[in-house]
Amino acid sequence: MQAALAPFVAAIEHIGSTAIWGLDAKPTVNLMLGTSHWPWGRSLDKRLQACGYVFHKSPNPRWQVYIKPRAELRRGFHLHVVEAESVHWHQHLHFRDVLRSQPQEAEAYASLKRDLAQQFGLD
Repeated sequence: MQAALAPFVAAIEHIGSTAIWGLDAKPTVNLMLGTSHWPWGRSLDKRLQACGYVFHKSPNPRWQVYIKPRAELRRGFHLHVVEAESVHWHQHLHFRDVLRSQPQEAEAYASLKRDLAQQFGLD
């Protein structure tokens, strides 16, 4: 992916629940691509398509989400494209790093996820 998107990639990080050892997670791998080329131009979508990703949504002006199938899962990979070194970038890395370094916080988060999954099912 870095080769296909050079020079637009500042860094790529593994985020989300699968980035935390032992944490309950859906079978989706979340990656975060930090770019110094912000806002991310839709003209760069063709480069992501060459890597198997398609545009999914833009939840707000701070990031865009692309998805890539994995095996039978339509949404096996999520790629969050954000401005490198932005508040959004640092918040996601901080959250991941706290869960990685503080097992009690990871367990509290896992408990919350299980409760919400039980309460809201597939929503």
